[in-house]
Amino acid sequence: MFDTLTGGSSLVSEIHLITEYPLMERAKVTHRRKKDILMSLWMIAAVPGLYQPVVCGQTLSYSRFAFAVASAAEVKKLGVVGTVSHTIRGDLGPRHQVTGHAADKVYYQNKVVVVTYHDISPNVYSRFVITPQTFSSHLDAFVKMHFHIITAQQFTDFLSHRGSVPANAVLLTFDDGYQNMYTYAFPILRAHHMQGMFFQIVASADKHDAGKLSWSEIKVMHQGGMAFGSHTYDSHYHVLQDDRPVAVFNTPIRLNGRIETPAKYHARVYKDFVQAREELSQVLGQPVTEFAWPYGHGTWTATAIAHEAGYDYLFTTAHGAVTRNTNPSFIKRVDVGKTDVNAEEAVRKVIDAGTFLPWLHYG
Repeated sequence: MFDTLTGGSSLVSEIHLITEYPLMERAKVTHRRKKDILMSLWMIAAVPGLYQPVVCGQTLSYSRFAFAVASAAEVKKLGVVGTVSHTIRGDLGPRHQVTGHAADKVYYQNKVVVVTYHDISPNVYSRFVITPQTFSSHLDAFVKMHFHIITAQQFTDFLSHRGSVPANAVLLTFDDGYQNMYTYAFPILRAHHMQGMFFQIVASADKHDAGKLSWSEIKVMHQGGMAFGSHTYDSHYHVLQDDRPVAVFNTPIRLNGRIETPAKYHARVYKDFVQAREELSQVLGQPVTEFAWPYGHGTWTATAIAHEAGYDYLFTTAHGAVTRNTNPSFIKRVDVGKTDVNAEEAVRKVIDAGTFLPWLHYG
C-alpha cells in the first residue's frame, strides 16, 4: 500500500494523518461516506515525530518527513480500517518533493496561524483553563516541531504587506486579561523567549477586579516584551434579545424601559471602544490598533464602529489561518487553550489550520 511515493513536480499534498479517530469503528458509515473517505485517502502523510500512524492495523514509522500515497483501490482491498483524516490538506508544488531531509519540515508558508488561550492556572475550574505545565509543554512542542512564534508587529506588518513571516508562523494570543497571565503565562513566555498578544477588558484594570490584570502588571508585562490589544472597555457580557443571549456591542439594548435608537446604540458602542483604545494607548505609550471580539464576532455595524474607533485589526474566533489576502476585519484564530488540548493536539490543530485547502475538503 505504501510502496508508491510521489515526488518531483507531481501532485503531492501534505495530508495530516490523524490517528486518534477510528472513523470506521466509532460511527456508522454509509456507502457514500465510505467513498468520500476512500477519496480522501488518495494521499496520506505522517507528520515527523508526532504520530505513529496506524493504518489497517499496521504501525508505520517515518524517520523523515515522507509522503505516502495510496490509491483508493489499494485501500479498499484492505477494508478501509484504521484512522485517517477526513480532510485533504496542503499545498501543491515542487517544494513538496520527497527529499528525506529534516530541513524540509515546512508545513505552510506565507501564512500565520493565530492561536488563542484563555486562562492558565493550576486550578482547572473550567474547560477554558489549562495548567502552566500544559502551556509550557505547548510552547516546547511548537519549538520541537519547527514552528516560529512571531510578534504582534510582525503579524500586522505581514497582514499590511509591509513585511514577511517565516514558514510555520504562529502568533500567540490570550483573551480576557486574567491575573494569571502575569503570574504564569508571562514568566513562561519569557523563559521561552516568546511574545504573547493579550486582549484586555480595560474596565477590569480600572476597577481593580479580582482575578484580572492590574495596570501595574500590564506595564511590567509590556516592558517585558508582551503586546496588548483591546477586548472592549466594559462590554464583555450578554443581554437577552428574543429570549436568546446577544453580545451588548452587537445590538441595541433596553435602557430605562426603552430600546436604544440606532444613534444611541452607535454612540454607546463607539464610546466603549474608544475608551478602551485610548486608555491602553496611554498606559503603553504607543497606539493600540488590535481588537478581539468578546464571544468571537461582531456584526457588520459593530465592525464599522470598531474601525471608526481606531482599530485596524479585528480578531474573531472563526477557525483558520491568516494569509496576506485575509481581511483585517476578520482575522481567524485557532483555539488551543481548552483543558483537553495537550501538546500533540495543539500541534495538530495548528498544522490542520495552516495546511487546510478548502477546495480539497471532504466531509
